[in-house]
Amino acid sequence: MTRQAHPRSRQEHEARAARILARYAQLTGWTPTLPIPIDSMIEDGYGLSILWEPLDDVGDAVVLGALHATSRTIILNERRLDIFERVIGPERFTLAHELGHWVYDAENPDQMSLLEDSSERALCRAPSARVNDSADIREINANKLAACTLLPSGLVRDYLATPFPTNAGLAEAAHGWGVSASTLRFRLTELGLASLLPT
Repeated sequence: MTRQAHPRSRQEHEARAARILARYAQLTGWTPTLPIPIDSMIEDGYGLSILWEPLDDVGDAVVLGALHATSRTIILNERRLDIFERVIGPERFTLAHELGHWVYDAENPDQMSLLEDSSERALCRAPSARVNDSADIREINANKLAACTLLPSGLVRDYLATPFPTNAGLAEAAHGWGVSASTLRFRLTELGLASLLPT
């Protein structure tokens, strides 16, 4: 039976991200630092495989990745390789997003499927405005957990003591941490650190 999808609070996402990082640190002896080693966390921390395969888009929505729960596999869309190679952030965010689906939606080994239609592969699409729709809620939850996992609140606060003087400086920090500038902006605002953003 599929877990009931429900909107989760920022506190839930922060706490779950902290557990993901603590689990990996305990398993490997890793000292938490940025950038987060998301691929190793997925493979070594959860025993999931990462594969590249062609995936079809869904309507107008670009599909970057998918989770195949029964084979414990995260799939990156090789048809979108140009995006992953051209832009810093989407590949790592997609991996963290799919890990979010595993943790929130398919962690129970008896569950073996994600969504109510029991499809073999859950394709991740952009969330729509219909937040009462179960699939959209799952997408929003996975996105928010991904942001919390890649930019944990404690590490972000430790690394940033002074405001970014320019957008270029913010982009440089974001790229060094393997995330997009927009993801870093989102997290700083969410953490009440908008004063660190360039004016």
